[in-house]
Amino acid sequence: MWISDENQAAAQPSPAVPAPTATVVSHNEGEDGMGSRSLTVERFEELRRRLAQGRGLREIARALGCSRDTVREVRDGLRGSPAAPKVQTDPLWMQQVDWPALIHDLGLGHPLKLLWEEKAQQLTGYPNFWKQFYRKFPQYRQAAVTAREFAPGERVEVDYAADPIEWVDLKTGQIHKAWVFVAGLGFSQLLFAWAAEDMKSRNWLGCHRRMFTAYGGVTHVTVPDCLKQGVLKCHLYDPDLNPGYAQLRRLQPADRPRKYTDGRGLHLLVTPNGGKYWRFNFSFEGKQKTLAFGVYPDISLARARERLQEARTQLAEGIDPAVAKQTVGLTFEALARQWFEHWSVGRHVGHAKYVLRRLEADIFHALGARPVAEIPTSAFRDAMKKVEARGALEIAKRVLQTCGQIMRYAVANDLAPRNPVADGSPPTC
Repeated sequence: MWISDENQAAAQPSPAVPAPTATVVSHNEGEDGMGSRSLTVERFEELRRRLAQGRGLREIARALGCSRDTVREVRDGLRGSPAAPKVQTDPLWMQQVDWPALIHDLGLGHPLKLLWEEKAQQLTGYPNFWKQFYRKFPQYRQAAVTAREFAPGERVEVDYAADPIEWVDLKTGQIHKAWVFVAGLGFSQLLFAWAAEDMKSRNWLGCHRRMFTAYGGVTHVTVPDCLKQGVLKCHLYDPDLNPGYAQLRRLQPADRPRKYTDGRGLHLLVTPNGGKYWRFNFSFEGKQKTLAFGVYPDISLARARERLQEARTQLAEGIDPAVAKQTVGLTFEALARQWFEHWSVGRHVGHAKYVLRRLEADIFHALGARPVAEIPTSAFRDAMKKVEARGALEIAKRVLQTCGQIMRYAVANDLAPRNPVADGSPPTC
């Protein structure tokens, strides 16, 4: 009876001298995570390495936790590496199709679906035929093209790009994400793109406003994708639009500016180029004035009403809301530099630089960062006393005169409610 090599080795008695021991790799599932029935690439390579060393089938199978049949198949070349690409065989129905004739007809310009109806409809469905055809002949795969005709100004199609883009804040080095709004006119194929920090309704509607402004008008039809900011429920004929989006479409610009009144002086001004602006008409000291609250939809109706209430409260307190808006956050240094740009025109360059240098040396470090509306008369007086303390009496007098000119400029341009320099007496020189 024939006995395999490994069985012969097991049947022979053990010699007196112990045989060399072999390193055994643990094959417990809890240690290496490889089950006895899976042949991974690492196990396959280890198996081939041990076979090349002349190890026995039983020893390899026990060490690697696989059957001796698996080791024998690898040794005899009947089992390949798991990393090798698998060859996909054709379904049986494909053997019944005359592919050379089908390729010839396809080259003549016949549609693939028509060829399927003639040659393979009784064998398989068209989706499976289409998939297997392009798997077998990938060189015939082409992008689908649908020809559409548009009239000028007929429609614009809008959507967000697939993935957000990253941008880096050069000041902080922080990486941010931005979602890109993309629009295209049907007739001219003119594209528009705008990046925003998110895809919420505020930015969605704001991108539409910027798009219509860039295009210089509004198309007859706007076609959005199925975003919730535009379409709440899709339907072929009667989709449910987002109320805010539907309101945007109702406020179509006309051939002249139009006002949509909300009450108490607040209205929305719609311009012919598609812009929508919140405005507040009011009267102060017998003069009719208009205050801007921002651009719709960046400023919602609720926010515009809040600003309206703030402005009416200021009017009740005797404050001009237009002046208060301009002076919010305006520092004395910013005001002084604005005055300097206006005042230095036509002046001698050397004299103008001297005046600015005196302001930077004696005023800006003390008052430059303070809001203009909050600077009292005593602040100018204290600043001048510091200049006098070093014996520069004439310089203190001239710097105070310059500060008076700056504040008169602010009052004349509605940048400050009063001139605190003129309210007090000049320092003793």
